[in-house]
Amino acid sequence: MGGCSLENVRVLLAEDEPFGRLGLKTALESLGHTVVAEAENGDDALRLARSERPDIAVLDIRMPGIDGLEVARILNEEAIAPALIVSAYSDQEYIRRSTESGCLYYLIKPVRPEDLRPAIAITLTLSRQMTGLREEVRRATEALETRRLVERAKGMLVERYCLKEHEALRHLQQKSMATRRPLREVAEAVIRRFVGPRTDEHHDAG
Repeated sequence: MGGCSLENVRVLLAEDEPFGRLGLKTALESLGHTVVAEAENGDDALRLARSERPDIAVLDIRMPGIDGLEVARILNEEAIAPALIVSAYSDQEYIRRSTESGCLYYLIKPVRPEDLRPAIAITLTLSRQMTGLREEVRRATEALETRRLVERAKGMLVERYCLKEHEALRHLQQKSMATRRPLREVAEAVIRRFVGPRTDEHHDAG
């Protein structure tokens, strides 16, 4: 999701009205994009999106089966493709739902090629930016959790073996290099080894 060029975009097109679908397909192809799948209802749109993995989904709202906004929500939730809504309805309720479903652009019919060009570019660009931000948050969260686990494991080694903190950290790092395992996994193994036996040791001491 979000790794394609802004040219020759692979598009899933979902529109239940045949002439409307043909018009949108013609407009998309005139811009140099490829319609890799067409659907006339929401259920087929979702099925085709999962199988074809398009770069973007251009969706009407009102279709048989699940509507375009629900399709967009699922595509966003499953990180399949960003959604661009093309609808004849400008009701505030639809716009609110489109925002909640993760849609990044909303076009009102009739749509011209010059409308689609910036809409697709903006949708894909925003999608990439959001994907990048989510990845940054994921990496930061993992780094914080690794640090927390290493600190905990280091504290256990200091307590059990009367090591200094830098010695305990070096022990973990050397174990990580020797076993070719991430430092986080080594720390987790130390914690698992020490958390259980404490009760037994206290029991034996008593």
